[in-house]
Amino acid sequence: MRKHQKDQCYETLLLLQEAHAETGRLLTTAGEKADQLQEAASLLEQCQQGAISLGTMIDELEGDGSRSVSLLEEYCEQVYQLHEAILRQEFLNPAAVERTLGVHIKEVYESIRDDLPTRYEAVFFPYKAAMWDSLESIYLAAAADPDCDAYVVPIPYYDKNSDGSIKAEHYEGGLFPSEIPITPYRNYDQETRHPEMIFIHNPYDEFNHVTTVHPAYYSKKLRDCTDDLVYVPYYATAGYMAEGQALMPSYLYADHIIVQSESMIGFFDSQVPKEKFLPLGSPKFDRIIRVCADPPAPPAEWADQINGKRVFFYNTSLAGFLADTNRFLDKMAYVFDTFRDREDTCLIWRPHPLLESTIDSLRPEVRPAYEVIKQRFIAEKIGILDETPDIESTIAMCDAYLGDSGTSVIALFGVVGKPMYMLNNHLLEAPEKDDWKVWVAQPLRADGNNRYCITMGNRLFEDRDGDLHYRFLCDLSEEYAGGGYYCRAMEAAGKIVVFPANAEHILLLDPGDLSRRRMELKHEVDRDAAFAGFMNYQFEDPEEYWLLPNRYLRMVHFNARTEEVTYLADEAFSEDYAVYVNERQERILAARWFLGTKRLIYTDGEPEVAELPENAFRIPGISIKGRRMLCLNAEGTRLRVISLETGETEEKALAWNGLYVAVLIESWDVMWFLPYEGTVLGRWTLSEDKWEAVDVRIEDLKAIRRPQRTVCDERYFSNAIFVSGKMILAPNWGNKFVEVDTRTYEAREWMPPFAYTTEDKNDHWINNTIGYFYRDPLNREIYFYYDPEHKTYAIDPDAGTCREMPVTFDKDEILGMAPGFHQDSQWMPYCCYEDAFNSLNDIAAGDIHGPAFDREQQIAAYRTVNASPDGDCGEKVYQAILSELKS
Repeated sequence: MRKHQKDQCYETLLLLQEAHAETGRLLTTAGEKADQLQEAASLLEQCQQGAISLGTMIDELEGDGSRSVSLLEEYCEQVYQLHEAILRQEFLNPAAVERTLGVHIKEVYESIRDDLPTRYEAVFFPYKAAMWDSLESIYLAAAADPDCDAYVVPIPYYDKNSDGSIKAEHYEGGLFPSEIPITPYRNYDQETRHPEMIFIHNPYDEFNHVTTVHPAYYSKKLRDCTDDLVYVPYYATAGYMAEGQALMPSYLYADHIIVQSESMIGFFDSQVPKEKFLPLGSPKFDRIIRVCADPPAPPAEWADQINGKRVFFYNTSLAGFLADTNRFLDKMAYVFDTFRDREDTCLIWRPHPLLESTIDSLRPEVRPAYEVIKQRFIAEKIGILDETPDIESTIAMCDAYLGDSGTSVIALFGVVGKPMYMLNNHLLEAPEKDDWKVWVAQPLRADGNNRYCITMGNRLFEDRDGDLHYRFLCDLSEEYAGGGYYCRAMEAAGKIVVFPANAEHILLLDPGDLSRRRMELKHEVDRDAAFAGFMNYQFEDPEEYWLLPNRYLRMVHFNARTEEVTYLADEAFSEDYAVYVNERQERILAARWFLGTKRLIYTDGEPEVAELPENAFRIPGISIKGRRMLCLNAEGTRLRVISLETGETEEKALAWNGLYVAVLIESWDVMWFLPYEGTVLGRWTLSEDKWEAVDVRIEDLKAIRRPQRTVCDERYFSNAIFVSGKMILAPNWGNKFVEVDTRTYEAREWMPPFAYTTEDKNDHWINNTIGYFYRDPLNREIYFYYDPEHKTYAIDPDAGTCREMPVTFDKDEILGMAPGFHQDSQWMPYCCYEDAFNSLNDIAAGDIHGPAFDREQQIAAYRTVNASPDGDCGEKVYQAILSELKS
């Protein structure tokens, strides 16, 4: 008997027990009241009818002659005798009646529980045959259980038009492996059958922009058809989950969510209850481990192209395509050109199974260009186009991975120890002799603290002679060679303080022997971008620092002298307050800035510290006094002021509407707000609490989104300097510098004293911005960091002059540190990147600069992201769900 049916039996027995109790109550208070006696008799009639119905159901399910039915018949006879006694108005002891009937029910319950074998039903609802591997090993475990009936029911799905309407239906039931028995979805009614377990791999319900499964199979409907709805991700990862996957409908409706390791739980939204997660591995890992242990023979039509060659699996992902579509297509053409004439390699191109549907739905204008590239690949026999549903068999035939890093396929190569080469989709040409410089050049600091720089991953370099020539000092990480864990190193309190970016700790190094200690911070972030940098007041507290939160939810204060760490939590540091996520899923921080109690003034060119007046900046709603941090919310409607000394907060409502990403401080009484979109700046005069909108658009000004190179209306400016009564705005995505008269607000183009361009030097020198101004707080010298060539200039805007401040490294030393194969980060355990050290031609030829591939190191690294490295996730998942159902 099915567990679900047994549960129905138990529910019936419980109702009978409740009827017995009510019967006893009626008999206790009835006396000679005929109506209560009649009501008690009627209840016993209902009990008898319920028992007969239950017995009939058991006979139908288990056949005649079961002990449970015999016990129900005895129960019915006892109920009948009691019923007749009540009608004759005989005296009955209510407690004895309830006890006698309860004994019978207990015997029936134990017989159903012990004598009737419990069976379970598990149904799997895949929609894409290519994604069946995300469920297969759980199905195999369920099918192997003699007490479980397992069904694979492929369900229909539909392509969507760009407006969300349904375009075409697909059903892939005929594409599943021949050894998997398929049940047509029209032959399986989940509402009637009510399986104990339902397994799905589609998390979206109606919220996928490209495809949708049939609405009958949305998680919000399936939850009512089963005892345990289980969501299994259709992807596996190398340790990182896309932010867009953090919250999906199925997470809220599912009873359980399978994740590949404990480390993945932190990537999910906090709205998802932690008790839902089962960190047991991934069925995708199970299958790839099994298939690669016994690789299949290649299809006959592939054999000649594969034999004797190094076979690359070329993967084109949806994330890469959507991030920069035109560049992505150019990269495909570049890859095909590179491999076309090679006799020693074979390229197996496997597009994402939804790539063409995504093109038609979200980028229909590029379909012709895509078809040209695809047909050229086929016509020129550049490689093998793999459109088979079984990705694992293809991986087993390949020697290496080539493609995007943001895809689940890399994790499949990772766990079986096959080398992986991560492409940079913006590189469409081989590096020139000096292109290595782009990977090491760093902006200088305005305050002169440039003795140390962090580059080439987590390597610390030192300017020993004060001439901005840097030499390698030490590795900052013993485990990871990349990952952007640290942002800057400073000398403070007789030690080298290394501040985090993606890490959640501060490193302290002894300048003499370079021994180190870690100041661990509270763990709050599983993704990257924990911190947005750091801040200190050199002329007030040169050894005290504040770490600026990005994803981290607190302000961190660090005293380098005492090594004390304190935390300040506030709503202003929450994602709801200060972070804006645009339609491209990019995170943009709203404006934050510091104000202190002191400022530098200059007498005859010499700086000295002056106290601000006690009543400085008292305005309605805010008194900016003391050391404060000000945060503007993402909508531009709330200004929150946090005291870094006391933690006290104040807030002011603003009549603005828009995202402001930076603040430009003209004076201690006037501030300008830089918009994310458009050219209208906000000007705030604190003493008057006066707000003005100033449009600084000039003729022929335009913004070019980088690195996509498309025209937009965003991020025109990066920041500004104030000099001689004017504000000079530096271009970010804009194509011009703009000078604004701070009295009349008249705007005009400003020509810098150095040559600049909005074009990239070459593919390796991709610039995300033209650059930005900064100035030394002590000598007031102004600098500009020019990103297209990674140069720093010291400039005099009034004189119209500048001098370059060249930063240099030893070429041989840098080339000797080529990353090659390495453990990059906790989000990318082990791989080799395409860059200026290892070009696509190098990768194709197997000529890798830097550490060579180490299979054992890769497998060991991937054990951190797979909870079932032995390939037994499916069995663990099935047993976990079964145990839950039995409890």
